[in-house]
Amino acid sequence: MLVVINSINAKVNLKHSANSVINKDSTNIQDRKKIDGLGINGVFKNFDSIAKSSKRSDHDQTTNEIVMKLKTGYDISDVKEILNRHKSFYFLRQMKFGKKVFYVLKINKDERDTDIDVDSLNDDADVTALKKEKKVKNIKVQRKFHFVTSSVNPSEISDPKFWNINGDVLPSINVQAAWDLGITGAGVKVAIVDQYLDLDHEDMKDNLITDLHYDYVDNDNNPRPESQSAAHGTAVAGIILSKPGNNVCTVGIAYNATGVGVAVIDSTGSLSATDVELARYLSHEMKEIDIYSNSWGPGQAYGYLQVSEVLEEAFINGVTNGRNGKGNIYVFAAGNYRDNTNSNGLLTSPYTIAVSAVSNGGMSASFRSVGSSIMTVAYGEGQGSTNGIVVPIPYSNCIDGAEGTSFSCPTVSGAIALCLEINPNLTWRSIQHLLVQTSKKHNLADSDSNYQWQENGAKFQTHPTMGFGFLDVGDMVQKAGNFPVLQALETCTINRQKRIRTKRGGSKSDNLNVLCSGQGTNCGTIRYLESVLVTISFRFTANRGSVEFYLYSPFGTKSYLMTHRPEDSSYHPMGGSLVWTYKTLQTWGENPCSDASNGDRPWRLEFRTIDKAVRGIDDEKRLKHKTTSLSFMNVVINKRT
Repeated sequence: MLVVINSINAKVNLKHSANSVINKDSTNIQDRKKIDGLGINGVFKNFDSIAKSSKRSDHDQTTNEIVMKLKTGYDISDVKEILNRHKSFYFLRQMKFGKKVFYVLKINKDERDTDIDVDSLNDDADVTALKKEKKVKNIKVQRKFHFVTSSVNPSEISDPKFWNINGDVLPSINVQAAWDLGITGAGVKVAIVDQYLDLDHEDMKDNLITDLHYDYVDNDNNPRPESQSAAHGTAVAGIILSKPGNNVCTVGIAYNATGVGVAVIDSTGSLSATDVELARYLSHEMKEIDIYSNSWGPGQAYGYLQVSEVLEEAFINGVTNGRNGKGNIYVFAAGNYRDNTNSNGLLTSPYTIAVSAVSNGGMSASFRSVGSSIMTVAYGEGQGSTNGIVVPIPYSNCIDGAEGTSFSCPTVSGAIALCLEINPNLTWRSIQHLLVQTSKKHNLADSDSNYQWQENGAKFQTHPTMGFGFLDVGDMVQKAGNFPVLQALETCTINRQKRIRTKRGGSKSDNLNVLCSGQGTNCGTIRYLESVLVTISFRFTANRGSVEFYLYSPFGTKSYLMTHRPEDSSYHPMGGSLVWTYKTLQTWGENPCSDASNGDRPWRLEFRTIDKAVRGIDDEKRLKHKTTSLSFMNVVINKRT
């Protein structure tokens, strides 16, 4: 179910040195030294009205770009006419997604010396004058987003160091079952949207022969790294693309797929980009690329990353027109900062797949996130005496000890590549259905006993930190071969306006009935849910991170829309307001209707303020819930495969 919606950082704990030596006869990895992981800086694009704290003021709050959208019937010729009257801006580029066209304008430094203060956009004289043009529909500010980076052949993976793919550790990702079918990713193109990529690496160079590569950091078609320390992109790519039989390093999940290097993260591990730039990265060669694998995201547990209209249209264009109408597939790492994934708009989009990590000790990874938008998990952490994951690094070297959702993410991307080889007609939604239907609970658990498995109303096992469970590549590929065609996507949005106030440290609920038949029907055709999006407009008196939201379906399925975020409270100690869209997958497959199948129970949204010290604007109520919008996406399939 899809609804209108309004890197993650992958921790790396690699062991290597610049002079690592690979013994190609024994595939030994020598001279191991620990290096720091790559992270992601803060992102603050949201709809809040919070006064800037001193900490928040330290971040970039100015821009030299804006995005202009014209009213229907006007085009690039009108942009030129408008700019003839507004010399403070010049035309930079046009962004077109389907029928939606956006015009990116940049400040003309010959006419204006200062950038635009994004928190005073409406007070900017030049922007105000531009808004008054009769042909202009709206003007959007461009705030910078700041990010950082979040096997041998099948006969050789018996070595214990390849525990993540060889079945020595249970549960197994069961990739051998797919390889036994002769499925290796041939003909599928996977974009590694990441740091630089060593195109000459002996372990995967044969899978990198393409003219589709691009380096957006240096604006050329050569994404090769200039130093071995810029290893993240190469390491991530190896999880998917490393070739068997060369005794160099490892074996990728889809070792005959084609990799496309899309370098967006610089040599320091940092990505600073506007939403227009992100839209460009995630639309790179979208007619040619099948899967975009993204092991990066916000590098902290505070702030909200808002998906703008431009970036949303890029996703919509990708799933609508990519892969000849079957849709590009966007896979993202869920992050390593023990945050809630619903604070990241890239993960709350119904068009993306969020992947978290588990350890080989049968537990959620120590750095895992929580959130109802997580779809699946794969290995991303070694525990005890076991090293992390073996990955390639520049220049034809190899290390072990890699950890993070940076590496569980490409594991899933590789599995999807195998599915697309066996059945190229799978759509972006088919892939999500396959992940839901084949991910497994096993005996996995979380270190926090508050987070437990539950069975939803469609009999799927779900978990607040592990989604639908552990990736099973073999099962996924086998089901992909004859997966039924999905019916057209349907959406339904129900709005409710009611003020709900909670006392400090208290909770309160609001009910919403979804009526699918009879008088007052408000959602008549949907019977099988995919994504559910919940848009909440609220204000708080202090400590935004102390506000929690939980959604209960008519079947009693609990979704952790937003949980306690201590760092967000620290960075946002003052009062303010926020409009945000949260995503839950936990109710996948359920009937959304309040009817006899679930005892005519309503949907229930629970609000909590866990901090008893929260100061209030008025004496008795702390949190005022203004508007809630529930958006349902559904598909009807004749049977679950």
